[in-house]
Amino acid sequence: MSWGEWFPRLAALVGRARSRRRSPGSIEAYRSEIRRLEGEREALRVRRGEEEAAFDARHAIRDQFPHDGGLPPAEVERRLANLRRVREERLKAQEEACERKIRALERELEERFG
Repeated sequence: MSWGEWFPRLAALVGRARSRRRSPGSIEAYRSEIRRLEGEREALRVRRGEEEAAFDARHAIRDQFPHDGGLPPAEVERRLANLRRVREERLKAQEEACERKIRALERELEERFG
């Protein structure tokens, strides 16, 4: 195996090992990481609410003005609905990822320190 073949493999292996070692070591480190993730989760929930309000406002504003002929109203409505769905799904996925990380850290804390 040449240098060009094994070096990237070695770098990837070292990177994975380093990421596994970054887990917190003390009870307080676990708790602070959990608090940070809970704050991040709460911020995502707030952001999701803001997104919903923004889309509701866009619909209200759009309905106040006459159609200018650029796009049919049905197409505008469809595009807004798709954009709303994509953004809500992305924020929900991020929120669920925070939930999973919190549960994993709590489980690891319980296993490690009882």
